[in-house]
Amino acid sequence: MEEEEILTEDIKDKLWVEVVKKGKKIEKDITNKLDDSEIKTILATAEAFGCHPDFIEQIYWDLGVTRYNLWDWIGMLLTDRYKGYGETKQELKNAERFVRIMSELYAQYSIPEMISILRQIDFKIPAFRQKLYKREKIKVFVPRRYIEDWERRLKSRIEEELF
Repeated sequence: MEEEEILTEDIKDKLWVEVVKKGKKIEKDITNKLDDSEIKTILATAEAFGCHPDFIEQIYWDLGVTRYNLWDWIGMLLTDRYKGYGETKQELKNAERFVRIMSELYAQYSIPEMISILRQIDFKIPAFRQKLYKREKIKVFVPRRYIEDWERRLKSRIEEELF
């Protein structure tokens, strides 16, 4: 079987530009608006991929404690923030897959769609990764309540800043 192209420098550069451009438009606050279950979904995805435990702990710190915006966090990942945790070669490959998936999802979908896709699609299956990499639309069910909750969180954060 042909080796999967995960994160070449060209892919990283292309995705970084897409993620940062989109992120600056849609995430205007200083911190992310992810709730605990959304952060757990991202952590569980990294864990399912077999990323190094210290990298997973760093993800929690970045998203759950310091609350980096997703675009900023993914941008850091695309500049090799996923390396240097004492990972094995396999854990590094796993982290590269995780970073590519997070980057592609952020570039192609809204945040509620991205989280729903992470919850519903098993990206350990190569066919799903290839579909994402080729930019073929992935259809998932995103409950209307979830979208409304996300919009409410955005609106309440804006109102907090205005008053």
